[in-house]
Order: sequence, then C-alpha cells, then structure tokens
Amino acid sequence: MPTADPRAVASSALAQGSRYALEIVAGTAVGGFLGWQLDRWLGTKPWMALLFLLLGLVAGFMNLMRAVNREAAIVNAEPVPPGVAPDQEGQ
Repeated sequence: MPTADPRAVASSALAQGSRYALEIVAGTAVGGFLGWQLDRWLGTKPWMALLFLLLGLVAGFMNLMRAVNREAAIVNAEPVPPGVAPDQEGQ
C-alpha cells in the first residue's frame, strides 16, 4: 500500500484549516456588513450592526460544524487498512 507524501498531507491539512477559519471570518464579516448597511438605512446605529454581527458569527460556526461533520463522515467511511486493528488506526 503506498504511503502518502508528508508534504501533501501537511499542505492538505493547512488548506483545510484555512477553509475552516474562513468559514467563521466570512460569516462574521457578511453579517457585520449587512447590519452596518441596515443601520445606515434605518438610522439605528449600532444595534443592527451588533445583531447581524452576532448572527453572522453564529452562521459562520454553523457552517464550520457542517464542514467538520461532512469531513468526519468521509473519514469514518474509509475502510480500515488490512492488518490494522480498528482501535489502533491512528497510532
């Protein structure tokens, strides 16, 4: 069975971590921007910005949890390599 290149594994992990961080940042930024625009339009500074900033943060974490759960389902669906006991997989 061929082994994975350590640089490719590290690069993939870095890309995945960056994606997870971007999920939170993007949700928060979009929520904050929408709230800021609503504040300008409705004249309710700073309440809409704060509300939508929090909603964006929650949405970002929900997207993060969806992505992590999706990735976990893929990892859990992979078969255990021959000769490796299921309780010794990560060692």
